[in-house]
Amino acid sequence: MQLLSFSDNEQLSRWIVRRLVKALENKPDLIVCPASGNSPLQAYQLLAEEAAERPGLFRHIRIVQLDEFLTSGKDGHGVGQAYMQKYILEPLKVDAGRYLGFDVHNDPEKEAKKMRERLLSWGNIDVSILGVGLNGHLGLLEPADELPLHTHVATLAPSSREHHMLREATEKPQRGITLGIGDLMHAREVLLPVNGAHKQKVLTMLMEKRVSTQFPASLLWLHPGAVCAADRRALGK
Repeated sequence: MQLLSFSDNEQLSRWIVRRLVKALENKPDLIVCPASGNSPLQAYQLLAEEAAERPGLFRHIRIVQLDEFLTSGKDGHGVGQAYMQKYILEPLKVDAGRYLGFDVHNDPEKEAKKMRERLLSWGNIDVSILGVGLNGHLGLLEPADELPLHTHVATLAPSSREHHMLREATEKPQRGITLGIGDLMHAREVLLPVNGAHKQKVLTMLMEKRVSTQFPASLLWLHPGAVCAADRRALGK
């Protein structure tokens, strides 16, 4: 994994957009797995602006949902699904045939199996845009002695049950569905934005370069195409 530093989150986000645009120019049907949450949000907003100016570039892009909490929001849809619709699918005009997502109303184990099968038919992810949790998780891959390779139902850590995206959830979930560590490690390229002073501690731990399933983000040190992009507030001194 490579580390890049940026003066602020806007500069970091513009770098992510440039990286994605270049990848799309080389492969129009690019498979992208974007995380939800605040870390990549500005990049998605900038990407929406790019899509408005160059809609043809995004005509064949394919999107894979990284994870979903097993609860619904006020609109009855999954909270992750609502995020994807608002910031990814609608701005980029991604139709149902180019999107693999989770349905919280179906049996979770069956949903996990369906995603494994559909992702297998598509092939490996081209670009994953991830976020690192304060406990080092990736997606809903929580710290553990072992990490499943493929999509599965996961038990959430207490910190994940307090995620800001769950403020409008009908109930605090105990579980979620997430891609596995193998799905992420087989991605051709992984972009890990880390921004904000609240991420200083977790970034410091990541920079120790000790690989452990108890700190899932550390496994990205084993990925030759992973880039951690951090802003000055996350880097601290």
